[in-house]
Amino acid sequence: MITAGRYDWKNTQITSRRFPIVGTGKQTSVVKLVHFNRPINSGDNVKVKLEALGLKASTIEELLAFGIAFSDYQCRFPVVALGSIVKLNGLHFVAYLSYLDLHRKIDLQLYDKSWGGQCRFLTSPK
Repeated sequence: MITAGRYDWKNTQITSRRFPIVGTGKQTSVVKLVHFNRPINSGDNVKVKLEALGLKASTIEELLAFGIAFSDYQCRFPVVALGSIVKLNGLHFVAYLSYLDLHRKIDLQLYDKSWGGQCRFLTSPK
């Protein structure tokens, strides 16, 4: 899925061993981008606010599929998937799509961080 997304740069820690893909074949998903329009901390606030909206944080599979289908979105704002968490060196990380120096990238960021007001969180119905 990373290859199909044709990213200019990828974090080499994003592997199928660390983020195992669940399921096989093509599946249809309904996703929604949620924008809080202000900085927000993922560990304390985002998941609670999403649940109140009847939504859940999307997984890395959904993020990668979104990156394939809507590659231009990450050029406008970072897209974060809080539904798949990986532990590296004792810290928890999540994947996100962004754009830097004319390059589309898929990267990791600490789970419990303050996300900037420009970030969108990829979600799906509960």
